[in-house]
Order: sequence, then structure tokens, then C-alpha cells
Amino acid sequence: YKQKAIDGSAYQEFIRDLVSYSEQGPMTIFLDNLKMHYNKESLKIITDAGWNYLFNAVYSSPFNPIEFLWGFAKQRFARDLINKANFTDKEFILDLVKQCIGEANEVHLRKSVDKCMREMEEQLQQFKQKRISF
Repeated sequence: YKQKAIDGSAYQEFIRDLVSYSEQGPMTIFLDNLKMHYNKESLKIITDAGWNYLFNAVYSSPFNPIEFLWGFAKQRFARDLINKANFTDKEFILDLVKQCIGEANEVHLRKSVDKCMREMEEQLQQFKQKRISF
């Protein structure tokens, strides 16, 4: 697939291609809460094809360092899957997932934990300031 920044039109092109290349008939697409996933035109492309969509519940917490690991791994997975594009080989996909998770080294993980700790401290300070002002 084309390697470029994903914007609304690129996402819609991806959905059109996904629908047209699918040989399994109508499916349900599981979407996260990225703003462009809520775009009416994108959702119309999905439903016009007879497909369904399902949004994930909001879950990403700035206080949870594992979310940064998943984000890092998902970014690598998407990049590598787009470049290598072998959607039919289960072992290939499994190996790619393992590889992407493994790319998060200790330095990256420490930065994630540090970022979460800073976020928690900032939130605590804001909470204390609000409580004092009552």
C-alpha cells in the first residue's frame, strides 16, 4: 500500500480498496476512536458495501505505560505490513507481531513509564489546585 501520511482521503481510499479486494463478502470493521474513523463519508463507504463497523470503547489512558508500548508496536506493525503486504500467511503475521513488540527496547519502555509518571504528577497537581480553590 502507498506509504504516506494517513489523512481522511487516504483512509477512505484504504476502505474502498479493502472492500473491493475482499473475497469473503460483507464483514465488520473494528475501529478505534481516531477522529477520521468517525467521518460520515468513510462510514458511508463501509455501509454502502453492506459491511458493518464497530467502535472500540475509549480505553487509552495517559497513565498506563503499556498503551505506549502498544502504540509503538502498532505503528511498526502497520508500517511493516504495508511494506511487506502478506495478509494471507498466518505465521508471517504472527512473526511480524512478535517482531514489532520486540522492537520496543528498554529505553523506549523507560521513556513511556517516565511520561506516564509526569502525566500523573501533572494531573495530581491540577487536582490539588482545584481542590484548594473551592
